[in-house]
Order: sequence, then C-alpha cells, then structure tokens
Amino acid sequence: MNLCIDHNGKIYESESEMCKAHGVSLSLYQSRRKNGLPLKNCLTPYKNPYSQGKTFTYKNTQYKSLRTCCEDLDILYHSVYQQINRNGLTPTEAIDKIIANNKKRKCKNVA
Repeated sequence: MNLCIDHNGKIYESESEMCKAHGVSLSLYQSRRKNGLPLKNCLTPYKNPYSQGKTFTYKNTQYKSLRTCCEDLDILYHSVYQQINRNGLTPTEAIDKIIANNKKRKCKNVA
C-alpha cells in the first residue's frame, strides 16, 4: 500500500483518497505535480472568483466576467481556464501568457 501525506500532515491510503478529501480530481493533482507546483497548490481546488456575478478587471478595463473579457480579447476562455488550473496562474497572468503565445505564432506564420 502506498500511503500519502498531505501538506497538513494528514495520512491517506492513496493519492486518489487524498485528492477526493481535498475536492480535487486525481488528474488535476497529477498535472499540477508534474508542473512542479507545491503540494498545497496541487490539493487546492480552483474556485473561479469571476463567476457568479462578479466583475473582472484586466488592464484597467472592467468586464462583466472573465469569459466576457476573453471574448472581447478574441482568446479562448477554455485556454485561460486551463492555464489557471494546470499552471496555477492568476487570470491576468493566464491572459497575458496566451496573448504573448498568440503573437509568437502570428510572427512565425508571417515569416
């Protein structure tokens, strides 16, 4: 049996049991571990602070939601959400990264 210990020192019989106790899917946990995130971050469920009627501000512009911001910037909300969940980025960091990556791709296609 492979025992697991979380960041609080609690012992679990498996990674799956530990993830379930923290409300995180095993695949998300494993992806975060693979990306080198600390155990506490790997076991912290993502709660979107920009849902349920809260506004989102990006570069001094206020949007109705993170999704609306993505639509206005012509980037995929799903891509932003993945960056937040898989890499532990803030929504602003995720948007900046995606915009930078899109610019790089456009420059490569022009040459």
